[in-house]
Amino acid sequence: MSFLALAQRQYRCEPEDQWAMWPDLPNTPERHRLYLISVETPVAPAYWIEVTVLSQQVGAHPVRLVRMRNVTAEKTSLRDMWSFHTMVMHKLNTPLHMMLASMELLTLSEPSVMSKEEIVELVEAASNGARRLDSAVTDVLQYASAPSMVARIGERLSVDELQDLASEVAEHLALESVSIKVEVEPSIQLPVAHRAMESILFELLENAKKFHPKNAPRVCIGVHSVDDDILIVVEDDGIHLSPEQLSRVWLPYYQAERYFTGEVPGMGLGLPIVASIVWESGGRCQIHNRKDEPGVVIELCFPRASEIL
Repeated sequence: MSFLALAQRQYRCEPEDQWAMWPDLPNTPERHRLYLISVETPVAPAYWIEVTVLSQQVGAHPVRLVRMRNVTAEKTSLRDMWSFHTMVMHKLNTPLHMMLASMELLTLSEPSVMSKEEIVELVEAASNGARRLDSAVTDVLQYASAPSMVARIGERLSVDELQDLASEVAEHLALESVSIKVEVEPSIQLPVAHRAMESILFELLENAKKFHPKNAPRVCIGVHSVDDDILIVVEDDGIHLSPEQLSRVWLPYYQAERYFTGEVPGMGLGLPIVASIVWESGGRCQIHNRKDEPGVVIELCFPRASEIL
């Protein structure tokens, strides 16, 4: 039995397009990162093995050295850093801006030209921002103190919760044209944590806004049933990507001319970590250009939670 056939019996081989070239991979491991992933279950965390292949010609026969390395801790740490950064950026910025804007108006405006009602309204806005900031700081501290691996094992998200979460993220990012169409039972459970899906939606919707020519994308989110899986489709009307960009957006540290870059400045981590979350759940992900107009379509396919053994 071949190495690949043996690996496929126990692990998911990702990215699929990279493994499709096995074993004839160019000697450029930084561009061909292969992973064997043991899918997360309700009782055990996901397990990651990085596979690198070094080829050398010995006489008339090619010799390949296969190196396998446990990168579970590295993957978990990287994802937690990205998720924490996303939470801090989005949870803290909005209430902080509310407070600052209200206080600046109170400070810079002449008291004589403001009515009592206007002053009260600004004070209430600042107070509301302070309460939201206090709540956000509490959330961030709880996130930072929680053991990430244990907290994530066995967590589930219903399609109904996904709808509410998508609406909250769209409102937070001030996206006015985000539609959600659900064609499955709202009670269906997905094998992904609420916190992880929140980070995924922030990444996808913020990218749609950031790289739209007018920063005002029209985003359509669809939830469909495909065989026994649940397919989440996120479609925007921004720009097209080249074939090379499409083939590499899931690779760590690759920035498609600053399109789909990660949340952390200078690090192309956003979509690769989205992919890692999907792969760990036993799902798969794809990206392609829209055919009818500019924009991209991202497809995230998850198995139903009850089918994860």
